[in-house]
Amino acid sequence: MGRAKAIGFTGTQQGMTPEQTDRLFIRIRDRVSHVDTPAAHHGDCVGADAEFDAIARQFKCKMVIHPPLNTAKEAFCFQEGDTSWPPLDYIARNHQIVDLCDVLYAAPAGFEEELRSGTWSTIRYACKVGRETIIIWPDGLVTNIEANAKDYDTLPQFTHVDSRSKKVANSMELQQ
Repeated sequence: MGRAKAIGFTGTQQGMTPEQTDRLFIRIRDRVSHVDTPAAHHGDCVGADAEFDAIARQFKCKMVIHPPLNTAKEAFCFQEGDTSWPPLDYIARNHQIVDLCDVLYAAPAGFEEELRSGTWSTIRYACKVGRETIIIWPDGLVTNIEANAKDYDTLPQFTHVDSRSKKVANSMELQQ
């Protein structure tokens, strides 16, 4: 794990589980230690984005807000001293976050990859462009996808065993 100068985040509008929150706190703490003023990018939505904002501020990250065009679910995290990009539609905004970060943290709502999900769309884009991606599952377990994977199609599938129910989630089943 490198020392990222810019971290990005995507997550569920439902908010993170306590296990995701705890794991994200530890991962952010470890990632930004020894980095002078790391930047933390997020999409300013209610739920997990707002929770990430609170965690990153504890580590004195420079907050970079990427608000959506649709303000219905905006969390309004902006504070004096933050950087705010012009509002964009969800897909363009999420791509911008990925393009500007060294590593993307993701906190999806469930244990399976979903089509038509902003969080999962962002994860797929980050993998496609070779961004290191860290998925923090609802039970707190973590999947690391290394940066610069040679071929997105050959990446390990987004498979996770829910430690509470022992359910196996496999993204390939959803794509077929």
